[in-house]
Amino acid sequence: MFTKTPYLVAEISGNHEGSKFQAKRLITLCAEAGFDAVKLQTYTPEEMTFEGACRWQGQDLFKIYEKSQTPRSWHVDLFKHAADHRIEIFSSPFSVEAVDFLERLNVPFYKIASLEITWLDLIHKCASTGKPLIISTGLATSEEIEAAVTEALVSGLKEKQIALLKCSTSYPAHFEDANLLTIKDMRGQWPNCHIGYSDHTKGNVCSITAVTLGAKIVEKHVTLRRESVDGEFSLMPDYFKSFVRSVKAVPQCIGGIQYGPTARERKNLILRRSRHVINGTERILRPSTGLPL
Repeated sequence: MFTKTPYLVAEISGNHEGSKFQAKRLITLCAEAGFDAVKLQTYTPEEMTFEGACRWQGQDLFKIYEKSQTPRSWHVDLFKHAADHRIEIFSSPFSVEAVDFLERLNVPFYKIASLEITWLDLIHKCASTGKPLIISTGLATSEEIEAAVTEALVSGLKEKQIALLKCSTSYPAHFEDANLLTIKDMRGQWPNCHIGYSDHTKGNVCSITAVTLGAKIVEKHVTLRRESVDGEFSLMPDYFKSFVRSVKAVPQCIGGIQYGPTARERKNLILRRSRHVINGTERILRPSTGLPL
């Protein structure tokens, strides 16, 4: 599970804007950029709410879900397209029935969206498949996270099959709301689970910082147009490759504890100063003799 570190997930969400062509284009671009996986969301608006029940950001929430859904009729084609481009694809189910549907597609693992973390029946359904489970933890208290992990464990999963993602449910999230030190605390509280980060901020700063703090999985929204439903905080195609390259480079930058020259630096020891006697006069110059001054 998640053999590459950091494991980078591109979240398509509703950024396909109702176009299967755009969804496939995003999958292609993410594969070419080096993302490890793309993620869908599997729901119908009727599974989420009912018309007129709630307004969010000035819009009827039902209408938002209606516009943003990834129709079940697309899934087979999108899964095949991902396989053809050699990138993993999985989804967040938003109903028990959606899990049954995704099982028929042989999804490799599941993601519990942060707002569903307290729906233990859904966690049980996903975990009972035996597939690894990623759980976003936005809004959740540590007690609610523990309850979700416990439900996954009693439903048949092992701790090493569970990943917990720190995230903020603000869209977009502000840097001061990221609280990325929580990642280190989560590693202490759930040491045998994978800990990661779902990034809803703009840019790559928080994703890079999260990996320095031990995040093994990073999820980032992607889009073709800034005007899409999550476009304000999503990566645009021109930045896909640089995002992947930057975040993937972090473990190399962290390295280990190193004092003294590395193998590549040894040739520069000659640039140190040492004592030289030139025409009877002692001077402190380069190159080094290798002896201390």
